[in-house]
Amino acid sequence: MESSTITTETHPPPTAGALLRLAWLEFRARLFDRVQEAGYTDLLPMHLILFRYPTIDGLRPGQLAEQMGISKQAINDLLRQLEALGYLERKRDPSDGRARLIVLTPRGQGLMDVLYQAAGEIAAEWASIVGQERYDALRETLLEILAATGTRKSPAAVQASGPNGAD
Repeated sequence: MESSTITTETHPPPTAGALLRLAWLEFRARLFDRVQEAGYTDLLPMHLILFRYPTIDGLRPGQLAEQMGISKQAINDLLRQLEALGYLERKRDPSDGRARLIVLTPRGQGLMDVLYQAAGEIAAEWASIVGQERYDALRETLLEILAATGTRKSPAAVQASGPNGAD
């Protein structure tokens, strides 16, 4: 089945990785729309990369940068922006006074709640397109692949995200 947005006339068929990326981009765009509709109009799409599963609450900025594969400077720039907007604070780590911990504010936790609800709604929309059984099989297949390939998150952590996950 070929979509009008995915052609094979000049390119080979998309790989599974490409399809996952395209689906992720669509998912993120829909999440951003829902966030805007919920009144979080001060955010940019790039801010949402930090509001994900598992939560960043309690991480050090350096840990987050390492997990995401981007520079500490880039992470700290985003964290400063979100702190100025009231979504998080960077507090001293009680185990190491030189380090900081990311702590979601009530506004940041409210955003996480909106994201989890929106993720569930989007999952339901997608399940209605392909059927619940096929959607569940896709999710189970992805969990199996992640468990077998040494995902950066433990399979137990991925499984614990529930049927939808915010990211």
